Amino acid sequence: MNEESRIKTYLGSNHEKLQDTRCTVIGLGTLGSKTAKTLGKIGTDLHLIDRDFVEERNIDNQEYTKEDVGELKTEAMQRKIKGMDSEKSCSVSSSALDINPNNIENQVGETDVLIDSTDNLKTRLLLNDYAKKEEIPLIIGMIGGARGMTMTVHPEGPCLRCTLGEEPASQETCDQEGISPGIAEVISALQVNQLVKLIEEKPLTDLLTINLENMVFDKLKTKKRKNCSTCEEEYKELDRVREARKRCSEESVQLYPRITDPEKLEKINPEVDTYGDKIAILENKGIKISVYSSGKAIVKGVETVKGAREKYDELLGGR
Repeated sequence: MNEESRIKTYLGSNHEKLQDTRCTVIGLGTLGSKTAKTLGKIGTDLHLIDRDFVEERNIDNQEYTKEDVGELKTEAMQRKIKGMDSEKSCSVSSSALDINPNNIENQVGETDVLIDSTDNLKTRLLLNDYAKKEEIPLIIGMIGGARGMTMTVHPEGPCLRCTLGEEPASQETCDQEGISPGIAEVISALQVNQLVKLIEEKPLTDLLTINLENMVFDKLKTKKRKNCSTCEEEYKELDRVREARKRCSEESVQLYPRITDPEKLEKINPEVDTYGDKIAILENKGIKISVYSSGKAIVKGVETVKGAREKYDELLGGR
């Protein structure tokens, strides 16, 4: 019995329901690449969102190979899923971008379930607000070091802000802490299982936490918090003003330039490399600028917002 047959046998009548479900997976790193691949084996219709390219360092703990290096993660994963030997060829689409308040509705508006496999709190809270506003189930997954966490935000249940508080402190990312062997597989399996429970109309809204270092598995009963801004329909993350900021996981700064069209940027600086109409990349003396047509730029090799703006203006005037 092959893996697909084993999955089908276990899922029983839920198998066809899962195949008729449209899921959007946000983040295709260590956690998201595993979750997306498993859902691809099931035959779930998918929309994949990630802004990054496959790098050599991703090969050890993500679902990519040497042949994928230099390719967009969205395109590499889309190709892998479409190439699976499955009795049902699932629909797979992708977007190479960062989710933000301006594009979230356009990117995830046609989905049945959101699956968060990102590595930053701002995006997670944005997805939380959007999911509650549009009454779309959201399955959250977080990993870092030997620890992992997952919960389902159901339209009728408590949300992430209920659990973490009104202004939760940002957590360390995978890049900073590294990843313990096995933690991504565990949280990914739990994300898929929570999707099954949603299909069964038995959503698991408890917060599940795991620490593989001391083998502690906890379940925290969640409940709606009084005065939670999200549950009171404020949805303040959807109204955030996009500001330049230092990224915590690396020497890089996030900007929001005026010109983000790859063709126009190539005319400004002929050294720009374009990847279709999605991304423009310029590398110069240790500085790497990636401009996304979705409206954002990341400047690597700098330590301050001021330094990033100066380099951007020098190399790609028109910010």
